[in-house]
Amino acid sequence: MLPLVDIVGSSTEATLPLLMELANSEDPEVAVWAMTWIPNLMEQVRKLNQQARQLAERQKLGVEGLDSKMVEYARRIIARYDVDGDQELTSAEYEKMLQSPEVADADGNGRVSIGEYATWLQARSRRRQ
Repeated sequence: MLPLVDIVGSSTEATLPLLMELANSEDPEVAVWAMTWIPNLMEQVRKLNQQARQLAERQKLGVEGLDSKMVEYARRIIARYDVDGDQELTSAEYEKMLQSPEVADADGNGRVSIGEYATWLQARSRRRQ
């Protein structure tokens, strides 16, 4: 049987096989204890995977370090006018907007991304404060 000290300090993914081994223990107390922790561990793994996906999405959009409310607002505005669904606005797409987001085009490629728009919104918000 594995001592508890082998589990402490292990990564979440490495802990599951250890708990599975303990769940097969001949000692009923140890087996029950391990089986009660397996669902908790699975939930932790699910949450960590969700956080990793969210972080990857934020990095892909270029919005890490930005206020999440600004990012969500930028996402909603862009989604409203984004005809082709590429999560960016071209001049043809944003010509219907009341205020042109062209000034947010930080890289000058003629397209305003969620990250660029959120960055511009956040900077504009800070200037007003």
